[in-house]
Amino acid sequence: MKSFISNSCSRVAGLTLVELMFAIVLVGTSTLSLVKLQSILLRGVFEAHALEERISILKNVFVQADREGWQITAGTKKIEVADPETKITYTLSKSSGESALGKISGLYKEQVEGSWDDIRGNRQESFISFKFSPKEPVK
Repeated sequence: MKSFISNSCSRVAGLTLVELMFAIVLVGTSTLSLVKLQSILLRGVFEAHALEERISILKNVFVQADREGWQITAGTKKIEVADPETKITYTLSKSSGESALGKISGLYKEQVEGSWDDIRGNRQESFISFKFSPKEPVK
């Protein structure tokens, strides 16, 4: 009779409920952290791609200004790009007199500012270039 009791209380092959729950929590936590890391990386890739695309568009505004002769007119020109949606402001002005660059006659500052909506809200980038023009721009 004693052998019957010891045999019936012996451990059955497999996992107990506590071990199974612990394994599920461990696997779930690991999977969740990997999915979170993947989403952070994916968001970073999309943001970097969007920023690279916008920077390329903003730099091309300088080329477009040279090609179309915007340097002849001082002032501000606003451009809207539909895809990707970007608002661009091109400004041509005389260099300020306080700096050493302002003392050079014929030196003009070109500034391109772009703004767009992103996952994190409104983003902005600015680029500045200096152009030498012996002729005064028309106002």
